[in-house]
Amino acid sequence: MSRIAKLLTVRDILSNAICVETLDDVAAGIFAAGTAYPVEKTVTIRNARDNQEAMSVAILEGLSPHASGCDLIANFDYVVPKPGAAKATAIKLTCRINESGQFSAEAEGWKYE
Repeated sequence: MSRIAKLLTVRDILSNAICVETLDDVAAGIFAAGTAYPVEKTVTIRNARDNQEAMSVAILEGLSPHASGCDLIANFDYVVPKPGAAKATAIKLTCRINESGQFSAEAEGWKYE
């Protein structure tokens, strides 16, 4: 075996991006297509409007910059404990892809496996 072949490492990578839906049909990236796994990332999601009583979070998979062009992986509704000004409420969403390529996610009071 040549020295070059001994240095080559093959890694599993995502074929599609993993993202969340934001305002105006935007698919905001969490993991880009081509990301090697295993991988983990935590993002902060904030309320978009004043006095918002709940936040609906949709986790998507796809290559489109538009949420409507991606496939839904999971979604959940977060009830805002004290509605207030826009961007005042923040929830942490942690997404993982394990060694086998299995996606999981969790946020306060919610888990997807």
